[in-house]
Amino acid sequence: MSIPVVLKEGDFQVYRFDGGLENKPAHRRNDHFLFIFQQTGRSVLLVDEVELILSGKMVLCISPGQVHETIAVSKNTTAWLVTAGVEHIKFYFPYAPLPVEDEVAEHLGECFTLLYKMNPSFSAVRISLLDACIGMIAAIYHTAVPAADVTSRRREISEAFKRLLLLYFREMKSAGDYAAKLYITPSYLNEVVKETTGSPVSFWVQQAVVAEAKRLLSGTDLSIKEIAFSIGYNDQGYFTRYFTNATGEPPLAFRSRNRK
Repeated sequence: MSIPVVLKEGDFQVYRFDGGLENKPAHRRNDHFLFIFQQTGRSVLLVDEVELILSGKMVLCISPGQVHETIAVSKNTTAWLVTAGVEHIKFYFPYAPLPVEDEVAEHLGECFTLLYKMNPSFSAVRISLLDACIGMIAAIYHTAVPAADVTSRRREISEAFKRLLLLYFREMKSAGDYAAKLYITPSYLNEVVKETTGSPVSFWVQQAVVAEAKRLLSGTDLSIKEIAFSIGYNDQGYFTRYFTNATGEPPLAFRSRNRK
């Protein structure tokens, strides 16, 4: 059972979920933001191989590039889901589901309901309502994050790097490549990314490459050579060594162990 799209507007899509899943969807890696506002029920997701549980009124933002999979959803679960293009979202969303207070949940639900009822001819109004919904979700997140952390220039650079990484990790593998796009030096980019995330640029490039490789290995019938080529490696042997060093097992062993 797929989740129905109830609204499309620009680079947004809105889904309404009402009830448990009959079949577990395949895991995926998106090139957009996914916002989940769960109003009732309980759901379990796997995001970048970490299990996340949403119980009751909660919000979750899955950022571009994160591999995610729905594990289980209770029959009484109701939720709104919004996908939004990378270029549209200017907020920083920490990686965690957060509870929503009753009053805030009521207002957010009303905003989604009004959006759903709005006549499609009022395109500008619908986009404003979508902005309002995402803004309320951002406010929930930002309440839990120090303001200085959210608004810092370094955080902005780090988030800009992550967005570029999503778009270009298949072609661009070095800090210099991304620094050139941001008009800063590679050393400064590495310094900023390591300070704000705890890891250097090379680590995040590796994470993006390996996450996509894992998705393709477990969810497609592509050969190792085809997978290597699709994520920017003409040398299958080099890709195999790269993947093995990053994960502790070769691609074929991973595929065998995780085949859907």
